Amino acid sequence: MIVLYAIAARRLPSPLPPGADGEPLVQLEVDGVVGIAGAVDATPEPSAAAAVAHGRVVEALAGLADPVLPARFGSVHPSPEALADALASSSDALAAALRAVEGCVEVGVRGIPSAPEPGNAPANGREYLERRRAAVGLVERVHEPLAAQARAARLERGAGFAASSLVPRGELDAFLDAVREADGPELALVSSGPWPPYSFAGVGA
Repeated sequence: MIVLYAIAARRLPSPLPPGADGEPLVQLEVDGVVGIAGAVDATPEPSAAAAVAHGRVVEALAGLADPVLPARFGSVHPSPEALADALASSSDALAAALRAVEGCVEVGVRGIPSAPEPGNAPANGREYLERRRAAVGLVERVHEPLAAQARAARLERGAGFAASSLVPRGELDAFLDAVREADGPELALVSSGPWPPYSFAGVGA
């Protein structure tokens, strides 16, 4: 059984880090893309610890070359031949996704709008809706300038602010400065990363 960790545009330099279970990793080059995978005895358990271990391997691989696409946790194939077939069937899409993330890292930005003061609950349904619209408007106002500094950005819809941005490495400091400038009493922001481009892999084998 083969666990896929990442996909690269070219072979990574050796030595490669071990896989999540300590297994040696191999590189399988097919139609201009390279899958980095390890042989395991069983499908990885769907646990938080296993996902974290998988992520650490991906981050180590991303530190060796650019671009590297993270594979989804649990991307398992029955044999190297099956993985080769999967890579071949989606090689064009994988190559395009690699070009899209080349030179970039992912930065996450999270924030929660300030809570209303005690005793300041909405007086009626109309006031509640007005406050909701104001909160949505605040999220959009914060997101727009950050998205303008990224190659791509994804905003999750919800009560708070949660966005993932694909940021060129050379512009990372400027992007983080923009996050600090957007931080405020109405919407306190915190950034995480830089990470491999998990949210922008687009496709997987």
